[in-house]
Amino acid sequence: MVRKNVLSVIVTVPSASQPGGVSQLFQILREHLGDHVDYFEVGSRSEAVGFMQVLIRSVKDYGRFTRKLLVERHDVVHINPSMLPKAIVRDGIFLLLSKLLGRCVVVFFHGWDASFEQTLRKYFLGIFRWTYFRADAVLVLANEFSTRLVSMGYKGRLHVGSTAIDDGMLLGDVPALYATKYSHGRGRFNILFLSRIVKKKGVFEAVDAYCHLRKRYPTATLTIAGEGPDLESVKTYVHDRSIPDVCFAGFVTGQAKAEAFGEADVYLFPSYSEGMPLSVLEAMASGLPVVTRPVGALRDFFEDKRMGFIIESLAPGDIADALERLLTNRELCLSVGKYNYEYAKKHFSAKNAARALIRHYEEVMS
Repeated sequence: MVRKNVLSVIVTVPSASQPGGVSQLFQILREHLGDHVDYFEVGSRSEAVGFMQVLIRSVKDYGRFTRKLLVERHDVVHINPSMLPKAIVRDGIFLLLSKLLGRCVVVFFHGWDASFEQTLRKYFLGIFRWTYFRADAVLVLANEFSTRLVSMGYKGRLHVGSTAIDDGMLLGDVPALYATKYSHGRGRFNILFLSRIVKKKGVFEAVDAYCHLRKRYPTATLTIAGEGPDLESVKTYVHDRSIPDVCFAGFVTGQAKAEAFGEADVYLFPSYSEGMPLSVLEAMASGLPVVTRPVGALRDFFEDKRMGFIIESLAPGDIADALERLLTNRELCLSVGKYNYEYAKKHFSAKNAARALIRHYEEVMS
């Protein structure tokens, strides 16, 4: 926990009502960060709002934020942007307000969109430097992103930050439960895709890969869990092609999420780009092998064949081949699941991630 009378921190976070990795991460970290770390909600509070509503809400947010800094005198401001247009503009203003009021600022980049990065480099690099290079420290989720910021000219404190999953997922003997579930055989092989349902998460590739696999193995099933702007398009895609045994579980959290992982035999996540996908870490903590792509921080730690399979290709046939290697080898599934659970237990503790953040806060104040 944060020690009393040492420092006071305010963290900008998405609304808890909004699905997404940053919101989920800081809900997990809240109890470990302690009473001297306040949360300040930014961004959308609902899925559908008009331009004027967004503008009014943003102006009110900046006013509330400024008053809060003036009245409560926080030592450190922690801002959580993603490398996306709206987030970069919105959070850049929070950063400038914080520096104007004389606060130390820690910026923690989460999601990273490579196509927007190229646009930023081409047209807005000067503005980006003038704004974000004022931070006292910058955290990123992957070595790749660290290298990119340096190539943009950043010369300040730069660290690869920690992320975490709910410690409740790391309690109990998950591998033993997984072994019992798997060894009994349920007459099916359930593939789980759990994410915000947007095209760039690879949801259509997941469906197509499942179709390839299903032609050879009728015991395969697919569960798609999550909500998002492309959900109805995916449902239509599945319906129009008469793809069998695809279950849409909707947005799941808490016990429902645990059950979704518990009913799965493998986690599939062929995303186009990521920071550190929490769903992959949760799947590992649930004792599941993972089939994914080398995106974001996964490049830094994911061990191909030992944790599942990490493949460059987005071709459905290639993804299906990786799934087939797990479907046809139960011993491999079991050994990978056990290894993933132990790895998650050692590396993705919320308590350890909170301690690392507190060290960064103390460093910028020193």
